[in-house]
Amino acid sequence: GGQVRGKDVVLSEISFDLFNLWCEHQFPSLLHGFKEWLTSKILNVESRKENESICPKINSVLDESILKEEMIYALSRSKQCLRNEWQSLFSSSVQGLSFELLAKSLIGYEGPTMIVIKDTCGNVFGAFTTTTWKEDTRFYGDSNSTLFAIWPRFLALPARVSSAEDAQHFQYLNVKSRTKEHGIGFGGRDGALRLWLDSNFEACVARSIDYTYEKGALRVKTGKSTEDDFEINKEEFSVYRLEAWGFGGKSALDAQKQKQKETAELIQGRRQVDKKQFANSAFDREFLLGKTFQAQKNAQDR
Repeated sequence: GGQVRGKDVVLSEISFDLFNLWCEHQFPSLLHGFKEWLTSKILNVESRKENESICPKINSVLDESILKEEMIYALSRSKQCLRNEWQSLFSSSVQGLSFELLAKSLIGYEGPTMIVIKDTCGNVFGAFTTTTWKEDTRFYGDSNSTLFAIWPRFLALPARVSSAEDAQHFQYLNVKSRTKEHGIGFGGRDGALRLWLDSNFEACVARSIDYTYEKGALRVKTGKSTEDDFEINKEEFSVYRLEAWGFGGKSALDAQKQKQKETAELIQGRRQVDKKQFANSAFDREFLLGKTFQAQKNAQDR
């Protein structure tokens, strides 16, 4: 075998075993997809069935999405559950770049989810998790989580297999607590997350290494795909577009909506009860406001 010499890089001929190992790591479902495609050709299966078996069903208008068909195909071969129906949970092109709406679309969805980001440099990358999202100032999740560089090059960065505490920082979401900064993140540690989206989507960070996920860059310098462009950019970035996808099916989405409705009704009911009790109770009025008004009166009398 020969060698291919680049500007500062020497690439030896890749063996089949090395290529097979890379496929197993990056695209575990690729062989299964190839078998489906080959079977459809041999048995002359209808093209409609063939396309359904190769690419997952997308419950959204793909022309308006960050993701293109080839990106979705690559993702679907890297994770088995990404071959399920893709349910659009959030899209900044429809709902705007709203951190609150993004969080609402994720919290309580009982199924795998994926956040896809396109930055202002044109890079596309994201994070996949299987644990139900909740608001918490602590990290949570499981080792099924994976970070992805999607375009202009594809790279799957699964969670490491480790019992160390710093290697358990799979996902994080803080919406309300004032003790920590509001945002959503993956990996790393407090104050230095591997992938961090702040609530304004302007001071976001993508680092190349941490203890939770495998090493690798999520972003590159430009949106081009030439060899010289694969230089790591500075860690900070701004979000241009953002999407969230769910893979739990219609039942997961319906259950989330029902839970949100019940929570809203419960909050509204508590507000109405509190107002009614407050208005009808002289003790409560005096206990809560009496001292305040008396203090103001005494100050005025002086």
